[in-house]
Amino acid sequence: MFSCKVAGGKRIAICGTGTGRGEAEYRFGDGEPELVLSGGRWASVPYSGGGEAQVAFASGDTRYVVFSRIVRTNFAAGEPNDPAISDGVIVLEGEEVIGFQLCDDPDVAAIDYDLAEAHFPRADDLFSWETDLAERRPR
Repeated sequence: MFSCKVAGGKRIAICGTGTGRGEAEYRFGDGEPELVLSGGRWASVPYSGGGEAQVAFASGDTRYVVFSRIVRTNFAAGEPNDPAISDGVIVLEGEEVIGFQLCDDPDVAAIDYDLAEAHFPRADDLFSWETDLAERRPR
């Protein structure tokens, strides 16, 4: 339901577990995953000219928030909206950002809303608004 490679070639993925119980997990690493987490929750919000989906997993006080977002960057009348599209993971300890990785992959599989809805409980609000770092970071 989500997959991409980040700088350095490691993969971020959210995959079904194959148990037949509608479970999915977060996986990070190259080849054999370095980190596997289950028990995620998901949220989405519409934006003018776009929107964002997030799936969050926790390990103690650390949260891994996978995101897919489309943000309108041009509001001039008669002009195209020039959307900024970004996907990645933000790592939070409490509310502090301790890690941020953007997908660096032409073949990103963005968060699939239907699969997220089928595999995770839905939250009322996004888990972090810090994903706007994607637009503030040079690529």
